Amino acid sequence: MANEINIVISETGLTLVGKLWQANVQTGADITMTENSGRSGHYYGNAPGAIADGIYILIIETAGGVVKGSNEVQFIDNALQSGNLTKLDELHRIQGLKSGQPMTVTPTTRVVGAISLAISGDGVTTTTVTR
Repeated sequence: MANEINIVISETGLTLVGKLWQANVQTGADITMTENSGRSGHYYGNAPGAIADGIYILIIETAGGVVKGSNEVQFIDNALQSGNLTKLDELHRIQGLKSGQPMTVTPTTRVVGAISLAISGDGVTTTTVTR
């Protein structure tokens, strides 16, 4: 399932919610976590389908506000990613492979979206690219 959040804890029969946070602001509504009827302690829920690209903290807590766990999650193109994929996503963009986000090269820059690289050197013997 797209944007599915899965957690496993030792406690069963809980009413859990997931909350996405950036800094001190919750993003979107609480995410209802449902316990898998075939596997005790395995809870799942669906993150929002439309969320800005970025890194969020996912906090899992009971309906009473007791925190049961937390983790960093990342969204790229409205999809929940596993692991830290920022570097991979940026490489995809800076190579001009991201549909709808053309990469522009001038003699002194290489730019796509918020990624801006400076190009220096003589272009014959040495070319240096820096961020």
